[in-house]
Amino acid sequence: MSFDIGFWRSGSVIRSDGLLDTYGTIADSEPASITALPVELRVFYDLVVSEYPDLTEENFESSPWSAPIHLCAEGIVVSVEFAQSDEVARSLLGYASQCGLDMFDPQSGALYSATNGPSLEFSSGEIVEWPNEESIESAIRGMTADEWYVILEIASGCFIQAGKGVEAGVLSGQFAVEYRKSRESGQYRLVFESIEGVIEAFAAFFRDSNEWQPPGTAVRVQL
Repeated sequence: MSFDIGFWRSGSVIRSDGLLDTYGTIADSEPASITALPVELRVFYDLVVSEYPDLTEENFESSPWSAPIHLCAEGIVVSVEFAQSDEVARSLLGYASQCGLDMFDPQSGALYSATNGPSLEFSSGEIVEWPNEESIESAIRGMTADEWYVILEIASGCFIQAGKGVEAGVLSGQFAVEYRKSRESGQYRLVFESIEGVIEAFAAFFRDSNEWQPPGTAVRVQL
């Protein structure tokens, strides 16, 4: 089983209902040579294969790819072995950001824009762009009476946030978690008794905010 991902120049697709069409056009296009690609795609490809060489007969047993990388002038499509998809996708997202490319997950329909990627915001006002699961866990474990909340924003209007103790309106040792999946959806709140539950919720939301479901009963927040 493979996990497919598409990449193209940031901002080239504006409407969300055009994402799958764009991905399909790239995936179905005739392959092009690396020299025919725009410079952003060439640099991205070079970064990717420097870490994960393209699939060949010699490396197919150890490669994370389930098919050779597909190149065309409009974009790039990769197929990753499902067991390695989380690790590889995180690396590719970082390379895409460096090159000004958007990353599209056709399985969930999620677009990760180079100009509007995931971020972590702390109660101190500090913001960390393009976090990974390790930095998210570290941020949650680092909450204190002064640094009492963390917000993970996936995209505009899509976020999950956690507050610790009485500052968040819960008992000392408890955690209040609120989330919103889109601008159109409501904002919901639930209470966790352990920090491990908060970390698991943030990690699952980070991987796929569309499919994530709260582990308990969530109450809609009246804003």
